[in-house]
Amino acid sequence: MAFDAISYADPPQTINIRGQLLNAQGQGLGGAREYSVQFYDAATAGTALGSASTGPTDVSPEGLFNIPVLLPESAVTAAEVWYELAVDGEATPGPLGPEDVFPNRVKVESVPFALESA
Repeated sequence: MAFDAISYADPPQTINIRGQLLNAQGQGLGGAREYSVQFYDAATAGTALGSASTGPTDVSPEGLFNIPVLLPESAVTAAEVWYELAVDGEATPGPLGPEDVFPNRVKVESVPFALESA
């Protein structure tokens, strides 16, 4: 008699947002930087999905960062999801301001939506 054991892991509830933070001269802005990620149901305007994820992230001397963000439940079930990212871009790290928001929202593609089918 043989048994096949199949185990299923819960799908991850986070996405990783990766990028590079550069100054006007193209040099990396490293160090501990504040960030904010807010999910929306549209590329512009729209409704916020959940509350913003905020905190510090370590940015490499080259300006590279990776921010793991927990998806709010409303983002998992929404028809379209976009995120707005802000990372402190001042020469000397400090609090976030309106100038730190990246100019365009980014569409979350289908991979995180596989969470719904799990």
